[in-house]
Amino acid sequence: MVTKSIEAKPQFQRIGVPWIRFLIIALVVTALAGCAASPESPLASPYFELEPGSVLELHRDLEIPPGMARIFLQRGKVIPRGEMNQYEPSCDIEVRDLSQEIQIIRKGIFPIEREQFGREAVAESGGLKLAFSGGLWMGGGFSVFRYRRFWLQSDEQPQVMRMTCRGTWEEIVRARPPTLPEIRIALGEILSIKQDSDVP
Repeated sequence: MVTKSIEAKPQFQRIGVPWIRFLIIALVVTALAGCAASPESPLASPYFELEPGSVLELHRDLEIPPGMARIFLQRGKVIPRGEMNQYEPSCDIEVRDLSQEIQIIRKGIFPIEREQFGREAVAESGGLKLAFSGGLWMGGGFSVFRYRRFWLQSDEQPQVMRMTCRGTWEEIVRARPPTLPEIRIALGEILSIKQDSDVP
Protein backbone atom coordinates (compact mmCIF):
# COMPACT_ATOMS: atom_id res chain seq x y z
CA MET A 1 0.00 0.00 0.00
CA VAL A 2 1.36 3.31 -1.08
CA THR A 3 0.79 6.30 1.18
CA LYS A 4 0.96 9.86 -0.04
CA SER A 5 2.73 12.37 2.09
CA ILE A 6 0.84 15.62 2.43
CA GLU A 7 3.15 18.64 2.70
CA ALA A 8 1.96 21.20 5.23
CA LYS A 9 1.54 24.58 3.67
CA PRO A 10 2.99 27.59 5.49
CA GLN A 11 0.43 29.36 7.64
CA PHE A 12 0.84 32.68 5.86
CA GLN A 13 -0.42 31.19 2.59
CA ARG A 14 -3.83 30.60 4.18
CA ILE A 15 -4.08 34.23 5.26
CA GLY A 16 -4.49 35.52 1.74
CA VAL A 17 -3.26 38.67 0.06
CA PRO A 18 -6.43 40.77 0.65
CA TRP A 19 -6.16 40.23 4.43
CA ILE A 20 -2.51 41.36 4.45
CA ARG A 21 -3.42 44.51 2.53
CA PHE A 22 -6.15 45.26 5.04
CA LEU A 23 -3.71 44.84 7.93
CA ILE A 24 -1.16 47.22 6.35
CA ILE A 25 -3.82 49.85 5.62
CA ALA A 26 -5.13 49.60 9.18
CA LEU A 27 -1.64 50.10 10.63
CA VAL A 28 -0.99 53.15 8.42
CA VAL A 29 -4.33 54.74 9.32
CA THR A 30 -3.69 54.17 13.02
CA ALA A 31 -0.24 55.76 12.79
CA LEU A 32 -1.58 58.81 10.95
CA ALA A 33 -4.41 59.20 13.45
CA GLY A 34 -1.89 59.17 16.28
CA CYS A 35 0.14 61.91 14.65
CA ALA A 36 -2.97 64.01 14.05
CA ALA A 37 -4.07 63.61 17.65
CA SER A 38 -0.85 64.95 19.14
CA PRO A 39 0.69 67.55 16.82
CA GLU A 40 3.96 69.12 17.94
CA SER A 41 3.70 72.82 18.70
CA PRO A 42 5.59 74.92 16.15
CA LEU A 43 6.96 76.95 19.08
CA ALA A 44 9.10 73.94 19.98
CA SER A 45 11.10 74.33 16.77
CA PRO A 46 14.31 76.38 17.09
CA TYR A 47 13.64 77.68 13.57
CA PHE A 48 10.08 78.85 14.21
CA GLU A 49 9.92 82.44 12.95
CA LEU A 50 7.99 85.18 14.69
CA GLU A 51 4.85 86.58 13.16
CA PRO A 52 5.05 89.96 11.38
CA GLY A 53 4.23 92.75 13.81
CA SER A 54 5.81 91.01 16.81
CA VAL A 55 7.26 93.25 19.51
CA LEU A 56 9.75 93.09 22.36
CA GLU A 57 8.44 94.56 25.61
CA LEU A 58 10.82 95.71 28.33
CA HIS A 59 9.08 95.73 31.72
CA ARG A 60 11.65 97.73 33.69
CA ASP A 61 14.59 100.03 33.04
CA LEU A 62 17.96 98.42 32.37
CA GLU A 63 21.40 99.91 33.02
CA ILE A 64 24.29 99.15 30.69
CA PRO A 65 27.60 99.55 32.57
CA PRO A 66 30.24 102.02 31.36
CA GLY A 67 32.46 100.72 28.58
CA MET A 68 29.85 98.28 27.32
CA ALA A 69 27.19 98.28 24.62
CA ARG A 70 25.07 95.38 25.83
CA ILE A 71 23.67 93.65 28.85
CA PHE A 72 23.25 89.88 29.31
CA LEU A 73 20.24 88.01 30.66
CA GLN A 74 19.93 84.39 31.72
CA ARG A 75 17.33 82.53 33.83
CA GLY A 76 15.34 85.73 34.08
CA LYS A 77 18.17 87.74 35.64
CA VAL A 78 20.71 90.32 34.53
CA ILE A 79 24.11 88.65 34.82
CA PRO A 80 27.53 90.31 35.17
CA ARG A 81 29.95 90.42 32.27
CA GLY A 82 31.79 87.15 31.78
CA GLU A 83 29.51 85.05 34.01
CA MET A 84 27.26 83.64 31.31
CA ASN A 85 26.71 79.89 31.60
CA GLN A 86 27.50 78.63 28.11
CA TYR A 87 25.44 75.47 28.64
CA GLU A 88 22.13 77.30 29.04
CA PRO A 89 20.30 79.63 26.63
CA SER A 90 20.94 83.34 27.19
CA CYS A 91 20.11 86.68 25.60
CA ASP A 92 21.64 90.12 25.40
CA ILE A 93 20.13 93.43 24.43
CA GLU A 94 22.45 95.85 22.64
CA VAL A 95 22.63 99.57 21.96
CA ARG A 96 24.33 101.22 19.01
CA ASP A 97 27.09 103.17 20.77
CA LEU A 98 29.77 102.25 23.27
CA SER A 99 29.90 104.77 26.12
CA GLN A 100 32.10 105.37 29.17
CA GLU A 101 28.98 106.35 31.09
CA ILE A 102 25.99 104.32 32.24
CA GLN A 103 23.37 103.98 29.50
CA ILE A 104 19.73 103.50 30.41
CA ILE A 105 17.28 101.49 28.34
CA ARG A 106 13.83 102.66 29.43
CA LYS A 107 10.95 100.24 29.73
CA GLY A 108 8.69 100.24 26.72
CA ILE A 109 7.73 98.55 23.46
CA PHE A 110 10.29 97.77 20.74
CA PRO A 111 8.91 96.61 17.37
CA ILE A 112 10.87 93.69 15.89
CA GLU A 113 11.89 94.75 12.40
CA ARG A 114 13.38 91.43 11.29
CA GLU A 115 14.74 88.15 12.61
CA GLN A 116 18.10 86.62 11.75
CA PHE A 117 19.64 83.19 12.40
CA GLY A 118 23.39 82.63 12.64
CA ARG A 119 26.29 81.17 14.57
CA GLU A 120 29.35 82.39 16.42
CA ALA A 121 32.34 80.75 18.08
CA VAL A 122 32.48 83.28 20.92
CA ALA A 123 30.07 85.69 22.56
CA GLU A 124 31.11 89.32 22.68
CA SER A 125 30.53 91.44 25.76
CA GLY A 126 31.21 95.06 24.85
CA GLY A 127 34.69 94.96 23.37
CA LEU A 128 35.55 91.75 25.24
CA LYS A 129 35.27 88.36 23.57
CA LEU A 130 34.26 85.61 25.96
CA ALA A 131 36.03 82.35 25.14
CA PHE A 132 35.11 79.48 27.41
CA SER A 133 36.93 76.53 28.92
CA GLY A 134 37.68 73.89 26.35
CA GLY A 135 38.37 76.45 23.63
CA LEU A 136 36.71 75.77 20.30
CA TRP A 137 37.01 72.02 20.60
CA MET A 138 34.71 69.74 22.58
CA GLY A 139 34.89 66.01 21.98
CA GLY A 140 37.03 66.54 18.90
CA GLY A 141 34.50 68.76 17.08
CA PHE A 142 34.30 72.47 16.31
CA SER A 143 31.91 74.12 18.80
CA VAL A 144 29.70 77.16 18.35
CA PHE A 145 26.69 79.06 19.60
CA ARG A 146 23.74 79.20 17.23
CA TYR A 147 21.65 82.30 17.77
CA ARG A 148 18.47 84.11 16.89
CA ARG A 149 18.88 87.86 16.48
CA PHE A 150 15.96 90.27 16.66
CA TRP A 151 16.58 93.66 15.05
CA LEU A 152 14.64 96.41 16.80
CA GLN A 153 13.26 99.71 15.56
CA SER A 154 12.00 102.21 18.11
CA ASP A 155 11.25 105.87 17.45
CA GLU A 156 11.32 106.59 21.19
CA GLN A 157 14.68 104.85 21.83
CA PRO A 158 16.50 104.60 18.50
CA GLN A 159 19.78 103.72 20.25
CA VAL A 160 18.41 100.27 21.15
CA MET A 161 19.60 98.18 18.22
CA ARG A 162 18.95 94.45 18.71
CA MET A 163 18.52 91.46 20.99
CA THR A 164 20.52 88.28 20.42
CA CYS A 165 19.54 84.97 22.02
CA ARG A 166 21.94 82.03 21.96
CA GLY A 167 21.43 78.32 22.37
CA THR A 168 23.87 76.17 24.29
CA TRP A 169 27.60 75.94 23.49
CA GLU A 170 27.73 72.73 21.46
CA GLU A 171 29.55 70.89 18.69
CA ILE A 172 28.55 72.38 15.37
CA VAL A 173 26.64 69.29 14.22
CA ARG A 174 24.46 69.36 17.37
CA ALA A 175 24.22 73.09 18.04
CA ARG A 176 20.85 74.76 17.44
CA PRO A 177 19.27 78.14 18.10
CA PRO A 178 17.10 78.51 21.21
CA THR A 179 13.38 77.88 20.93
CA LEU A 180 10.91 80.61 21.80
CA PRO A 181 10.02 78.91 25.14
CA GLU A 182 13.73 78.75 25.99
CA ILE A 183 14.11 82.44 25.15
CA ARG A 184 11.20 83.29 27.43
CA ILE A 185 12.90 81.41 30.28
CA ALA A 186 16.12 83.34 29.69
CA LEU A 187 14.27 86.68 29.69
CA GLY A 188 12.03 85.89 32.66
CA GLU A 189 9.87 88.83 33.69
CA ILE A 190 12.35 91.43 32.48
CA LEU A 191 11.53 91.20 28.78
CA SER A 192 8.85 89.45 26.78
CA ILE A 193 8.26 88.73 23.11
CA LYS A 194 4.69 89.25 22.02
CA GLN A 195 3.03 88.10 18.81
CA ASP A 196 -0.46 88.81 17.55
CA SER A 197 -1.43 85.23 18.46
CA ASP A 198 -0.45 85.91 22.10
CA VAL A 199 -3.26 88.47 22.44
CA PRO A 200 -6.45 86.78 23.72
